[in-house]
Amino acid sequence: MTKDKRAISEPTKEDERELNAIRKDEATEVGIPGTRKKYRIRWMKHETLWKITDIVLEDKEDRKTGCKIGAAVVLNDYWKLKFWWWALWRWFYYVRQYSDEQMLPIVMEGKKKVPQAAFYELTMYSIGMRDTIMTMKKEEVERFLQEHRGAQPSASEKKPGG
Repeated sequence: MTKDKRAISEPTKEDERELNAIRKDEATEVGIPGTRKKYRIRWMKHETLWKITDIVLEDKEDRKTGCKIGAAVVLNDYWKLKFWWWALWRWFYYVRQYSDEQMLPIVMEGKKKVPQAAFYELTMYSIGMRDTIMTMKKEEVERFLQEHRGAQPSASEKKPGG
């Protein structure tokens, strides 16, 4: 047998610090290339994710999209988005004239800070709790379980003379 070259090693102090920072929701500082300006990015809140979805779905001018998403990631709060988003994205786009390449580090860090595991779990549970889901008849459930287990049909399902 060949020995795996990627052996698991003990975590370093830096690895432990990074894990602790993730658990405590510590902000990550991200700078805009070509400037001295840095922004602190935290875990994305649902309002921010909804705002980014709206931006992507409704924005027709692609040149502004990077600045709009970057502004949403930087603000990352319902009230901040409500009152300051319109001003910040315009500041980024018209005044500072940041390019997509300059907004990329902020958007990438925001993508890392999306709590996806909890989102997917919540989605699965909410789908299972819908009251609009069709219910199966007893025969359909039995047929489904037999197909799933690879079992033979039960005696009650066998047709006489067949």
